[in-house]
Amino acid sequence: MKKKITILSLILLSVKSYAQNYEPILVDSNISFYEGFTGDINGIKIISSSIIGNAKVYELSKSWNISNFLCIKPNGKSWLGEKFAVVNNQYLFFNKEGDTIFYHPNTELGTTWRLFTYKNQSYIEAKIERKSRQLLLNVFDSFVEYSFKVFNKDGISIPHNYNSAILRVSKNYGAIGIIPAYDFPNTIQFVNLCGVTKFGLGYNFLSWRKIFDLNIGDEFHLDEINSSNSLIDYQSKTIKKIIDKKVSAPIDSIFIYSIDRLTYFDYFSDDKKDYLLHDTVTETYLVKKEPVYVMDEPIFDTTFNESGGAIVRWNNGPRKFVRYFNTSLYKKNNDSCWYIYNPTPSSRSSFMEGCGLLKFEDSNNGQASKYEKNLVYYKKGNETWGLPFENLSLKNIDKPLISIYPNPIKRNENLVVKAPIYLSKIEVLNMIGEVILTVNNINKTEETIDIDLLKSGSYIIRLTSSNIVIYNKLLLIR
Repeated sequence: MKKKITILSLILLSVKSYAQNYEPILVDSNISFYEGFTGDINGIKIISSSIIGNAKVYELSKSWNISNFLCIKPNGKSWLGEKFAVVNNQYLFFNKEGDTIFYHPNTELGTTWRLFTYKNQSYIEAKIERKSRQLLLNVFDSFVEYSFKVFNKDGISIPHNYNSAILRVSKNYGAIGIIPAYDFPNTIQFVNLCGVTKFGLGYNFLSWRKIFDLNIGDEFHLDEINSSNSLIDYQSKTIKKIIDKKVSAPIDSIFIYSIDRLTYFDYFSDDKKDYLLHDTVTETYLVKKEPVYVMDEPIFDTTFNESGGAIVRWNNGPRKFVRYFNTSLYKKNNDSCWYIYNPTPSSRSSFMEGCGLLKFEDSNNGQASKYEKNLVYYKKGNETWGLPFENLSLKNIDKPLISIYPNPIKRNENLVVKAPIYLSKIEVLNMIGEVILTVNNINKTEETIDIDLLKSGSYIIRLTSSNIVIYNKLLLIR
């Protein structure tokens, strides 16, 4: 096997894994995150270990293997490879060809060793250049810095991209910059440490539990738009308030929320009338199952239906979020390979910590048809973000399935209300929200109301049926 120190690879998770500091991998219940130049976050985790002879072997978290789109392995080797070994205090990593990458956690300045040996016997030499103390993820730590130089088989220095590479390993937090070991030495793109879960530094693991752990009193405002060539196109604005929360056993596995919801529907077509819907809904989230595999996307478990994929990104607000791209895989009969069913996903979702859904988009392959829902405001205790909607209950609205006539109405006329559902209560409100007329215990789909005592002007009609409330505007003239 050839030698190639993945200082890049090894550099990855470091810390006190074996007796010393300045080691590349943190092996104890840790996930380390690395950010590439595109802003994508790569996660890595040790999922098991074993003793084989005088070596301790660590198995790494799995990932999609998408280097070959003609044969994808959903549970393939991670971007650091399948495993690494520690032998006599040396770290051995392996690329996809089975070649070996060596790392020595030595801190003596001037120390050199062969990081990797190519098939033609040329090699990469690593050297400890200097030590320093710098700020990392808002904490100070000590570092050793490595330089690289490439030689031909005769030991003569030759031009190479790695000759200018500089990598660092911290004393307590692992490798600071790395090249994915699985594709080493073909890949020369560096990624940088941006989170360590063991110490709660930088970007950390965003679980479904953190995303959907809402609290009573939380308020969320969502803007929804459905645009196509159909007659049911609309835009809606929804205010959701958490009024009750239940946690189901075992181990907080299910969150059940009772939500007070107020939605204003604004239809684009003249065939549909705008209306307001006020109801109470229940939303349930299963949050116990966390990802088994930490892929390039440390949020989602790709073993679920053998499909899915996610990219962690970070917003400018106080909370982090994850974006999920709805890519599917399919498998041919009697074929061991998986294939991308839709290489250009038409839908994607984003979720925010403690807020649930942040954004959902679905378009018809870039055509005119599009559906989108966005969280535009939230309030959690004293924390707020975004711009809230105005009071939706005072909108100028009509309900297409509710008949209120005549409207406008004269004082000597009776108001008739017809609905496709059984009404339990009808209320007339003035324009500042005060109830000035109530008809209770209706229990039928049609009711006649005497409005002779009302003054001329604009009013709001509030219709109640079970847990649904609908608002309409009424104009009373002389």
